[in-house]
Amino acid sequence: MALSPPPSASTAKKSASAAPSFGEYYAQPRLFWLSQTPIEQQHIIDGFSFELSKVVRTWIRERVVDHLAHIDTKLAEAVGANLGIELSDDQRNITLPAPVNGVEKDPSLSLYADAEGDVKGRVVAVLLNERTSAQDLVQLLQALQAQGVHSKLLYSRMGEVIADDGSPLPIAGTFAGSPSLTGGCGGGARRRPQRPESGAVTRAITCWKPINI
Repeated sequence: MALSPPPSASTAKKSASAAPSFGEYYAQPRLFWLSQTPIEQQHIIDGFSFELSKVVRTWIRERVVDHLAHIDTKLAEAVGANLGIELSDDQRNITLPAPVNGVEKDPSLSLYADAEGDVKGRVVAVLLNERTSAQDLVQLLQALQAQGVHSKLLYSRMGEVIADDGSPLPIAGTFAGSPSLTGGCGGGARRRPQRPESGAVTRAITCWKPINI
């Protein structure tokens, strides 16, 4: 009976590195990032910078920036600069994921890339005062309805506002209690807005909401 030789010791080195296919994990975020306009990209950079600046542990901030480096080098560099983190040479030379199904960017993923985008289904807040013009308001609401836009009437208090022709206008929310929706003011807003109105308009401007006056 022949004896088989004992197995030789393996000289291979174990590695915990991810397979190349793991790069697909970053493909979708990269598609989203490249599809944004410069304004939206800066908003993303500012958002990451703001949130990560509140993280106490440095290594967690560094780990998130490393993830960003697998999505886009410029994104990681911008966020890292705001956090005092400099990318290593290895991070700058990371092989970025290939386009998703051959698509490098898609304007449908951006809110601003397609200037002719459909507004159907959007919600518009209409800011009222005590001298609201019924005629102007009806024209505005009809124009919004024709485009498939939903409208909400806002005022400094709940209840009803009486328009200049005597018709009651049911109020959907207050300036202070409603979120920063897209807003427009009906005709007849001749007086200088007081604090509640100013706050609602300021929040809308801060959130980049268009305002029609």
